[in-house]
Amino acid sequence: MGSGPKKVAMKTQFTDRALFTAVLFLSLAAAAFVLGLHQLGDDDFLWHLKTGQLILQQGVPKVDPYSFRTSGKEWIDAQWLFQVFIYSGYRVAGFRGLSVVLAGMTALLWLLLFALVRDEQARGLSFLLAMVALWTISPRLNLRPEMFTYLLTVVFLIILEQDRKRRSKFIFLLPALQALWANLEGLWPVGLVIIAAYFAEEIFFASFAKSGRFSDPASPARPQRLLLVLIVCALASVLTPYHFRGFFFPITLLRQIAGGSDFARQDIGEFYPLFSRTIQVPFIALPFLVLAIVSGLSFVLNRGRVRPSQWLLWPLFLYLSVSARRNIPFFCIYSLLVFATNFGEWLRSISRLLDSARAKFMLQIFPVAAGLGLSLFLVIANIGGKFNAWNKSFHQFGTGLQTTWYPVEASDFLKRIGWKGKIFNQMGTGGYLVWEGYPDWKIYADGRLELYGVDGIETSRFALSDYMIFSTEDLRWQFDAVLLDTRDKPVRRLIDRLLLNPAWAPVYHDRYFMVFLKDTPAQHSLVEKYGLKIRVDWR
Repeated sequence: MGSGPKKVAMKTQFTDRALFTAVLFLSLAAAAFVLGLHQLGDDDFLWHLKTGQLILQQGVPKVDPYSFRTSGKEWIDAQWLFQVFIYSGYRVAGFRGLSVVLAGMTALLWLLLFALVRDEQARGLSFLLAMVALWTISPRLNLRPEMFTYLLTVVFLIILEQDRKRRSKFIFLLPALQALWANLEGLWPVGLVIIAAYFAEEIFFASFAKSGRFSDPASPARPQRLLLVLIVCALASVLTPYHFRGFFFPITLLRQIAGGSDFARQDIGEFYPLFSRTIQVPFIALPFLVLAIVSGLSFVLNRGRVRPSQWLLWPLFLYLSVSARRNIPFFCIYSLLVFATNFGEWLRSISRLLDSARAKFMLQIFPVAAGLGLSLFLVIANIGGKFNAWNKSFHQFGTGLQTTWYPVEASDFLKRIGWKGKIFNQMGTGGYLVWEGYPDWKIYADGRLELYGVDGIETSRFALSDYMIFSTEDLRWQFDAVLLDTRDKPVRRLIDRLLLNPAWAPVYHDRYFMVFLKDTPAQHSLVEKYGLKIRVDWR
């Protein structure tokens, strides 16, 4: 008779926990969806989209089709499958639909991330820190191949963490996922690094299993199993259209960046160090420091239980994130796992002290309330346009193409007059010119560092402000047109010189962009018809 009320109480408690967990998941998903829902304005997005179209029409590219500087040069397009994915989405739903796809991928990422770190003891604090991580990663939420890398990073960690607790055949999904990763984005070696760290952990615990000095409460160590998975994953990484050349491509690119000048680390935004005196983003640096400090302190709390994989990966991802802002998401994702693991273990070790109402408030109710408040702040600030100004991403909430980033009307003018040829442009406009003008237009620069090299990108930048370098490049490549974004202040010096040069005629000018045509015999009739008398005041 007495068991009835007890069963009802247990069922009610289970239902309450399930409802509580569902609220946390939905809150995270909603906040992530809103922060991922913005107009598409990334510099590289449109050349990715055009390449997806070309792949469906002609197959995976082997040489560069877009730039006259690298025409015919081998191009290892490590993102080819991502490009097919987004172009297929574009054909179905257009730019507005792709904005929704990005928002959906962001929500899915945070659902998977919270599933990874949802420890029964630490879920309130994990929920709050997941919101902090969303805040920190927000500038990197673009429809770029890295979104798949973030998703696959979390999936790899979920499979490996679950396999530690209970061996399962899901671990053998990793080679297939690794092959998929190698065709989606050039950062696929991250998957091998993560598996290698878990393999090192298995060796560590296997070595000390007999002595009992270090014990692992998870499943018995089986390093041979993970070694097999690691080897098969490495072999799976070769399964791309570029085979072994594609396999070694990330190493080549890393050597190119590390061995070149400091330009990439000083001028290309995503390679810029997080803590920099030149470009400071305290709005992002502050939550990053919170994650670093909290996850770092969790090692101290759980110092009795050693996790070698965490001691390897946590400092590695911290170093990479501090060195270059593009790597921040890796540390944010992994710091949450470190915190949830260490803090959860520590709480279980002092479980007898957690029965008080005050302890429950501090560990569950207060963090959840703070997380919900932060979620509300992120959503309201993002919809109102403030948030993306504070984090300097300048995303525009909504759907579609963020046209203010691109030379839309200037490109329309060139198409309207039937112009074809080689165009000198800024790196940031290259993607749009490829999307709108290929194959009639050949561009000078875009964001494909692997093709131009650090030195080539550096020359591109200096040619925008130094007229002598521009003239040298013009002599070498014989530009037919120049299209410049006047919002880039150093470029204004080049515009002033071009206005004084009779060989160049301004033919188009709007609020942001200016177009010049070279007065050659082939283009003289266009210059005569569309030439403008322009005087500019940069004040």
